[in-house]
Amino acid sequence: MTMSKLKTVSSLLVTSSLLVSGVSRAGESLLSNNTEGMRHYVSYGAEYYKWDESVDNMDGKYVAEHGPRLRVNFGSNNYLDAREGLLKAWDMSVMFGIVNYKGSTLDDQANVPNGSLKGKTYYTGYSADMTRGYRYRASESVSFDVKGALGGQVWLRNIRSDNVYIASEDRTRRYTAVEVSLQPYAKASLGANWQLTADSRLSLEGGALYPIKTWTHSNQGAVWLEPKSKLSPFTSLTWNINDDVFVKASYVHQKYGKSDEKKGDLNGSTVGYYQPATTTSTLGLEVGFYF
Repeated sequence: MTMSKLKTVSSLLVTSSLLVSGVSRAGESLLSNNTEGMRHYVSYGAEYYKWDESVDNMDGKYVAEHGPRLRVNFGSNNYLDAREGLLKAWDMSVMFGIVNYKGSTLDDQANVPNGSLKGKTYYTGYSADMTRGYRYRASESVSFDVKGALGGQVWLRNIRSDNVYIASEDRTRRYTAVEVSLQPYAKASLGANWQLTADSRLSLEGGALYPIKTWTHSNQGAVWLEPKSKLSPFTSLTWNINDDVFVKASYVHQKYGKSDEKKGDLNGSTVGYYQPATTTSTLGLEVGFYF
């Protein structure tokens, strides 16, 4: 990794650290229950992830990725003990995984049709956000939530192709691409809670996520691209088995419009780079513990 790439990654990590610091200062101490009703939790989960890019001059996918990733979450909220009134929470998440890659390479010497280059994509990522909301009590067993959240995420996407035969050079080679992205976002949701027993509850939530801005930097061309933001849906179903253990299923579908074109270098020539129209979907299941 070159010095410029190291500086890029470092700046993004510093930004995410400042975000966590802001969450801590504006909310509660990360290691103490100094607000009534707030309880810390940790959860571990797996998710199935898909990434699809499409371009106007291709019938199929320009890039298609799919496969499993792992996620660890840590945070605090007052969702268990708040019968009605103010809701508050903060959450941090670390993600990592290896998914299948099928896509294109910009190098004209690659002896593969567009969209057919195969390999693996290595993902690592980090996110943090803060939530505020209000709970309306409808009855002893039913309540409704309105929530809003602000946060940000940073992720590294390291693409490594399988061996490709280059006819003009009579040899095989591998293609790689390293992308780092930074995204502040906002979320709004509505939810309903059903008290099943004295210490068991089912919660359904749905809403929309809006990427306030997305910046993506790739070592191909060394340019910053800005995919267009689009409103994206998400939903989750949480079963609090008791006051200490919960299971959560979630789905997030993010959409991005094509970015503006920027000029970059490819093998000594100046070419245009852009992020194609992209959709990502994440279907996850996690088990968590309050403490």
